[in-house]
Amino acid sequence: MRRILFISTFAVIALTFGIVTLTKSAQDEQLKSAMSLVHQGDFVEAISRYQELLAPEELDNDIDESHYRAWINALLLFGDKTQADTLLEQRTTLLKKHQPEAAKRLLTITAASMFSDLLNGNPQGAIDDYVQLPATIRREGPEAGNLFLLLGGASRQLNNVPNAEYAYQLALLKTGDHYSKVTILLHYAGLLYETRGSQKAIELLSQLDDFNPDVQPEVLPIYFNDRALAFAFYGRLLIEKAKANPTLRRDTATKALKLYEEAMKSLKKLPRTTMLQGTSLAVTLEAARAFEDMGYQDQALALYELLDAFLGNQNPNNPLFARAFWEVKFRQSQLQKEDKSIQAHLAMSRVNAFTNTIPADSPLLFAPKAELAWKLIDIGETETARNLLFNIFDTYNQHIDAFGTCDNGLDSLYANNLLKALTPSELVFIADEVLKRLLMANSQGRNIWQSRNCRMALYTIMDAMEKFQHLFPVESHPAERAKLDSINVLAAQLHRYSPMAHSMAIRKLKRDTQTLPYGSMINRLLSIGEEQHRLRVQLRDSMTTQGQSAQADELAKAIELLTEEHQLLLKKVQKQYPNAVIPTLPAPAHPASIMENLANDEAAILWAVDDYGSKAIVITKQRVQSVALPIDLADMGKLVNDIRLTLDQPDIRSPMDIRPFAMEPAFQLYKEVFAPLIPLIKDKQRLYLLPGGPLSKLPFQVLPMTLPKKSVNSALDFINYRTVAWLGDQFQMNYQPSLNNLCNCSAPISSDDQ
Repeated sequence: MRRILFISTFAVIALTFGIVTLTKSAQDEQLKSAMSLVHQGDFVEAISRYQELLAPEELDNDIDESHYRAWINALLLFGDKTQADTLLEQRTTLLKKHQPEAAKRLLTITAASMFSDLLNGNPQGAIDDYVQLPATIRREGPEAGNLFLLLGGASRQLNNVPNAEYAYQLALLKTGDHYSKVTILLHYAGLLYETRGSQKAIELLSQLDDFNPDVQPEVLPIYFNDRALAFAFYGRLLIEKAKANPTLRRDTATKALKLYEEAMKSLKKLPRTTMLQGTSLAVTLEAARAFEDMGYQDQALALYELLDAFLGNQNPNNPLFARAFWEVKFRQSQLQKEDKSIQAHLAMSRVNAFTNTIPADSPLLFAPKAELAWKLIDIGETETARNLLFNIFDTYNQHIDAFGTCDNGLDSLYANNLLKALTPSELVFIADEVLKRLLMANSQGRNIWQSRNCRMALYTIMDAMEKFQHLFPVESHPAERAKLDSINVLAAQLHRYSPMAHSMAIRKLKRDTQTLPYGSMINRLLSIGEEQHRLRVQLRDSMTTQGQSAQADELAKAIELLTEEHQLLLKKVQKQYPNAVIPTLPAPAHPASIMENLANDEAAILWAVDDYGSKAIVITKQRVQSVALPIDLADMGKLVNDIRLTLDQPDIRSPMDIRPFAMEPAFQLYKEVFAPLIPLIKDKQRLYLLPGGPLSKLPFQVLPMTLPKKSVNSALDFINYRTVAWLGDQFQMNYQPSLNNLCNCSAPISSDDQ
């Protein structure tokens, strides 16, 4: 469903901006109706009308170029790529011939060309289309926002996060109408969610709260499609936040449910067309899940009944409908308190029906199979559940090997009731197998961190290892505990490696080798790795639904050709330059090496901060211990910002202008991010700190371990600071960018203990 929904969302990008460029002069009514048909997804009729009404070999100034773009987009979305390419080439050649008279019209047709490239998995082609435009017209006019949006999509496919962010920012800046901004916000927020976490995406999507523009009739389908998706995305992020922080649950959930209600209102205004069915189905199902998770069972049941009636009349062999239909049935049975054996039977039916519509190893089956395993455990069929779970984990690992990215669902697979079927030792083994593959992918330079699922998988592994610590005491289970500690520390280091950091590391490797005699070949080796990763992600997506086997074959062949090129080029470098050093990304440090290099009075502390929660891992010469911290990302960021405001005071002219230190926020931050670690480091003197998230903006030395005996309200009261026990007085602190700095070592690709 995610793949089909992505195509639906991506498709409307190309249509949204074409609408706003329509001139207000009198247009032929049939052309208007053809444009309207494209917006509503009736491509066959629209193509037929455009064929009768337009003359692509002529430059008619009375015809807006957006009609040609709509025609091309309709052909692409209908699947007639050959005719779309022919029409695109015809219009592009004609408009270039009449420059500068037709220069601005060239922008419109270039947008169609960029959309075609993106739809066909050629993001570099989309960027080349943009670069070839005359520099004087790239950034101006109503088309500029559309071009930057498409440019952002191309950069995102190429894993160039900085360029994608910059393009989306320019798209927002250049787009004057609110209904087009909804589309940009939706895609920009998706990028932020993948690369920077949900809080940044929430901050961006909060702009939707004020969006209620006077929408032109022609843009209604497009606008309300993206509005529904954007509000549903906003609501989903808030639901995640509510689950991660129970203290925020009530207010956050209330806000999220209102957003889902707003999304449902937008759905009611969509025409019932094939192109927009995916949006309606996905948003309605997601809203029902949200109502159910937050305890609003009556509202959830009403939506499930609505979906049940709709899906009962659809083609059961359509994977989109098959997956949704059985999920609706299954969730209905849970809310209606059906017998557990009936629920298990429904879960089995759902998996079997869905398997008939998609490949049996599709990642879309992970969640249904996991739910089936839970139900089998409930009715006592533990051995069957065990076999099913091991099958899921094997497939999960195979996908990392084959596609270089993680699939969604590892957090679900490590749910607490999994201990009813698998032992802690088995779960540690499975986590180790997943981690080995992620270490291998990292060593090969694959940008797996572009996928939020990989960071979620790593955090899930850390969370499980932290919960299992008490089951493997060092004294009685030294080998098992060493394995668990190794997994925890390696996963934490990989978790800190962001998409931005990966992009910068690759760029640095290219820059550092460009002056070498074999620099160009090294540059190509690195580029091949990036291209292969992008193609692997596309291959994984193409295999989740039927009807795309030809595309899958093409992608697999392209990957194979790149592999052959990589091997030949590597042999060429080694033959011509025997002493050449092939650059690789640094591997994480093994905890055994770190412990060996620490003195008895030293400790290293690594913080892993994410939307799901916060953890600190303390490494001493004797032990490794993971500690869950009672603070979420948003609260941590607020406390750090409050403290920084009193540390950074550039407007001071005299001592009396100095504002008092933010003592209360600083003490609160100490209690939540450092005090839980004191029992583990109380006999240590030197600390090596690797802060994460907002903590990286703050010197820990300024955190108070106690409050002053008397309040500090002005500079006259600063003497009261002498009564404070500061953290910097208790420990010598040294900040490190990487644990590798402590031992000059790297972990082997396998996480097996040495």
